[in-house]
Amino acid sequence: MTRMPLSATEDDNQDERQGSWPYRVHPTGWFQIGWSADISAEQLVSLRAFDSDLIAFRDPAGDVRVLDAYCPHLGASLAHGGTLMGGNIVCPFHGWEWSAEGKNVRIPYSKTVNRAQRIRTWPAREIDGLVYIWHGPDPLSPTWELLAIDQVIERAGFADRFHGRPVDDLRTWPEARLYPQFITENIVDHAHFHWVHSTRGPTDLHEYERDGVWFKVSNRIPGQGDTRLMILASGVGVQVGIFSRRGVLGHVEVTTATPVDGGRSTLRTSVWSVETDSAFHELAEMQSLEFSKDVVIWENMRYVGRPPLVPEEARAFKALRKWASQFYDDDVAN
Repeated sequence: MTRMPLSATEDDNQDERQGSWPYRVHPTGWFQIGWSADISAEQLVSLRAFDSDLIAFRDPAGDVRVLDAYCPHLGASLAHGGTLMGGNIVCPFHGWEWSAEGKNVRIPYSKTVNRAQRIRTWPAREIDGLVYIWHGPDPLSPTWELLAIDQVIERAGFADRFHGRPVDDLRTWPEARLYPQFITENIVDHAHFHWVHSTRGPTDLHEYERDGVWFKVSNRIPGQGDTRLMILASGVGVQVGIFSRRGVLGHVEVTTATPVDGGRSTLRTSVWSVETDSAFHELAEMQSLEFSKDVVIWENMRYVGRPPLVPEEARAFKALRKWASQFYDDDVAN
């Protein structure tokens, strides 16, 4: 797979808004394309990510498969009229059939098949009801795996497993004007919690740690007793926020950002909680409202390559940007 360059957009203010954004390719990593319930065994699902039109479906074993959306024969879109038959994708234009691995397995009006043609496939994972695809220099060989919620909680240092309710608060912000890294950088921005989210003051960012593809941040939230927020980012596409009070787990939120075209990304949030139904609904609404406040800022901000950081924020912020740079296979920077 050729690395996806950032495409031009139709937004007249895009160049100015991007500021000194240093990368010309999309980042490497796992990125969410939807939830398990979005993909059935009966139909092809049309998707857009990494400047590419894609299709998702389930093979006969029930596993999620993701392929490019166009038939190599004459370029018809499999997402518009394509069907599933016996585990194969049938092109709506001439009936050519393609396997879940992207191989041509039948041409209905010919005695032969075209073994030279393949549809590009994308590695996919289905974890805790969320569906992800891999984007990287080697399209078929992910260099790390995502962890389930319980594994992330264990990595965060909690001894007990999380027995929260199944995820059922799912939110989407389609094609927001931002890069995934904007969301990731937010986890070390301790001061914004006061100005954006109305905490009594900046959070106490008392710990941050880089560990390979993981970046962990621990915050104490002022004015809320011993309430803590620990966030673990896995690459720049996925982050897990773990909320606890006096050492007891409360709720977990997975936030993802997936590049669509150029400087646009689709954002998704999924919340798990140990609260009752009524309390959970109130909690989920609050989380969505607070996240929306961030989105408004991210969509209208201009990336600053060398921000004039004050000492209280500089170390963690610079550490995160240095860590994030590993996910861009790009030798071009401003």
